[in-house]
Amino acid sequence: MSSEPENFLIESGIVPLVYELYCLRSCHPCWSCEGHNDSDGNVYRLPQVWFFTTSVIYPRLIDEHIYALRHKEKLGTPWHVCLTYAPSESPYSAFALKPDMAVSVKPTLESLQRDAMAIARGFSDNIRARAEEYLAGNHF
Repeated sequence: MSSEPENFLIESGIVPLVYELYCLRSCHPCWSCEGHNDSDGNVYRLPQVWFFTTSVIYPRLIDEHIYALRHKEKLGTPWHVCLTYAPSESPYSAFALKPDMAVSVKPTLESLQRDAMAIARGFSDNIRARAEEYLAGNHF
């Protein structure tokens, strides 16, 4: 899943979510972070996964998956999919799946990492099922 596993290991706290994105085969993870605290114990790096996709339906389906989890109160912090940096030589848009700190109270790193695991559970199966509903014309 890593383009250079010898130099850039995927951190263990984010591997399940990276793997689930990878399993979709239409979303190609390109960068991730499990999140980190500073020396005072405050979150200074958010857990997140960046990915490329050639289809704009996938970010929408992922966002719907996250919204459903939030609605079921399985997430402590709202997460979202947003457009992010992509190298100028890349023909594809890059997206980030990460906590939405604009609408959140200051969460702990542990709660954000629990959210990442909750998002990963059943992720690829859920996204595929949602995609099939769209293809069948059964929009929700």
